[in-house]
Amino acid sequence: MIELQIFDNLLRLPLFQGISKFDLSNIVSHTKFDFNTIAADEVIINEGDPCIQLYFILSGKIELMHTSDDHSYHVVETTEMPVVIQPEHIFGLRQHYTCGCKARTETKLVAINKKEILQLLNEYVIFRLNLLNMLSTRVQNLNQRPWHKAPDTLEKRVTNFFVNHCQRPAGEKIFTIKMNQLALEVGDSRLEVSRALNNLQDRKLLTLHRGKIYIPALEKLLM
Repeated sequence: MIELQIFDNLLRLPLFQGISKFDLSNIVSHTKFDFNTIAADEVIINEGDPCIQLYFILSGKIELMHTSDDHSYHVVETTEMPVVIQPEHIFGLRQHYTCGCKARTETKLVAINKKEILQLLNEYVIFRLNLLNMLSTRVQNLNQRPWHKAPDTLEKRVTNFFVNHCQRPAGEKIFTIKMNQLALEVGDSRLEVSRALNNLQDRKLLTLHRGKIYIPALEKLLM
């Protein structure tokens, strides 16, 4: 029964999709999986933690918080399963998480340590290809951004700022940023930025609070 539950959970994760039942059975038998249930508001990862394992979200909602280098602003993104938290940081020059993560609702997750990940990459071509495809897609999306047409209005520049500071250009976002700082980031006056934000608020695309900007669905700003 427990093995069947592990089977079902793994099949929902992008890195295990396409793996045969025979291989999946071997993986379940020989790989150490750390399954956990995280209570709402409990921290999963702190920014700067070493990336010594990958976290796979099986159910629930999580919040990812990214902070600017000078700590002048930050953004909180809400995302749902299935998701792997920053898999690109398990290898490379900076093997630390660059965002914090906490459970927004009760969340079920599984963690797999780096030693087990390396073993899976070594033994299963599909797992290796799935990870390569995931990382390649992220790199390609980042490489494409500088070649997009430059925004020709202030509203589009503000939207561009939001998109460039999120992992996914969709879903709920909360930016904590002062108006002066946002004006500096988009290269315009505080007054004009305030007008642009109020125009977006009038169209129900975002809601302004003191020092915060709530965006219920970022993808609607891109329409």
